[in-house]
Amino acid sequence: MLNQVDFEKLQKTQLEIMDEVHRVCLENNLNYYIIGGTALGAKRHNGFIPWDLDIDIAMPRYDYEKFAEICKKEFNERFFYCSYKEYDYHLSPHALVYIKNTCLINKFDKYNSIPKHFEIYLDIFPLDNAPDDIKLREKQAKRLKMIKELKKIKVCYMHNNKFIVKLIKKILQKLLFFISLKKINERQSLIMQTYNNCDTECLCSMGSHYSYKKQCMPRETYGKPMLIQFGGRKYYGPENIDEYLSRIYGDYMKLPPVEQRQANLKIFEKVILGK
Repeated sequence: MLNQVDFEKLQKTQLEIMDEVHRVCLENNLNYYIIGGTALGAKRHNGFIPWDLDIDIAMPRYDYEKFAEICKKEFNERFFYCSYKEYDYHLSPHALVYIKNTCLINKFDKYNSIPKHFEIYLDIFPLDNAPDDIKLREKQAKRLKMIKELKKIKVCYMHNNKFIVKLIKKILQKLLFFISLKKINERQSLIMQTYNNCDTECLCSMGSHYSYKKQCMPRETYGKPMLIQFGGRKYYGPENIDEYLSRIYGDYMKLPPVEQRQANLKIFEKVILGK
């Protein structure tokens, strides 16, 4: 579990990454929104949720693709953009922005030959069109769920050192030997973009760990990005942030039970800066 010093280091470093992303978006007229727990923290705590340690943002697909090209040229040299298009072992269909010369040690790394993450990072999710027809939404959600399960098998990430669990996972992984992780991510990304050439009423952050149904929202919910206070700074969030948060969290101003406030901190063990 992270100690208080490392926890504060991690939050500070996250803000450094976010400041750089915000700068690049502002200078190039790109839209983004803080989302998920970041938006919740901004609204409820004027910054990080006190027991949270990451920042998530989303961009409409057009801005997301433009950002991918622009940031490679305009980022400060301390930061780098990463997606499955450039790196074969990238785990997700969405992009990450890392800060160099840092290390975030996960308590599960010791069970895996390739750690899930190396440097401290920030998630950037694309927002794609969701179909208006409910049955088509259910079909798309089902396809995405299936490919996510396929990816879990391919990645074969271990959360313990139990022999039987490891053996079963390794056998299943071998069955996918001829399918690369990059191909799985490409397929997932294509499914996410199925309706981007259609005029639809809703947007959906389909790479999120929240359900497709929760993430499927009217365009007006995101609307025009609006500045909101976050840790002494101002970042852009959804125009109708109350509606956004209510859809995901329900009564979002209500604090969770005390025992649930340490869950994220227990995943990580140490933060190293300037390695």
